[in-house]
Amino acid sequence: MTKTIPAVRAFIGAFDSALLVGEDLSHSVNTVCFSPCFKDLLLALIENDAFSPEMGHQFSAAGAIEGLSACRRLRSGLNSSLSSFFTLLSELLSAFDASVGTAWSKFAAKVQQSSLAKKRLLSVLLSGPDEAFYAALVDQLIVGDPHAVHPPSSYRQSAGFVVSTEDDQSVEAVMTHSTFTSIRVVEDSLEPHQTLLKDMYSASGHCVCLIDQNVERFYGEKLEHYYDFHGIPLDKLV
Repeated sequence: MTKTIPAVRAFIGAFDSALLVGEDLSHSVNTVCFSPCFKDLLLALIENDAFSPEMGHQFSAAGAIEGLSACRRLRSGLNSSLSSFFTLLSELLSAFDASVGTAWSKFAAKVQQSSLAKKRLLSVLLSGPDEAFYAALVDQLIVGDPHAVHPPSSYRQSAGFVVSTEDDQSVEAVMTHSTFTSIRVVEDSLEPHQTLLKDMYSASGHCVCLIDQNVERFYGEKLEHYYDFHGIPLDKLV
């Protein structure tokens, strides 16, 4: 078994929910980010091949398929904003324990509404007691897995290698590319009480929606009302 699922379960068991509702949000964020179990979870997310069939089968066997998308996106979490990181983390944890996920989702919402929202996770880690470790990790990843630090897309993974003659007159290159998508079937997804779309876009702070004229005719106003209700700017392209 890959390390991700045991690391998630260990992380769930390590935190008292009282920490997440404390008044000093900066203290709570630092306590989480500087903890050993957070470090173990972060490394497991970065190091595991989230696109592999093995990972998919393991999440399925654990009854946690709903967390696989967040797991894949968190592999590049070092460069995420705190708002985005904790939103995805709550989604991952929810797949294993709904009540724990709810507590972390409320914590993520507090972060989203604070001055910490746009702060990068890496900048927090580099200000803590493991500064040297994370600085060395970044240097290592930039050489071996640069997309873990500077991802072109959280839905895509690319790799490749180049060989050449000594005079560089003959060069051979190989490039590979993997993409994933997530599908959720939800009734009444545009009703304000349904939070799936809100949770998906609140961290980024906006939504770009591409629809055709028929969808616009039947659902255009509901789209606008939904995102306006949740305070998320909407760019609707018809």
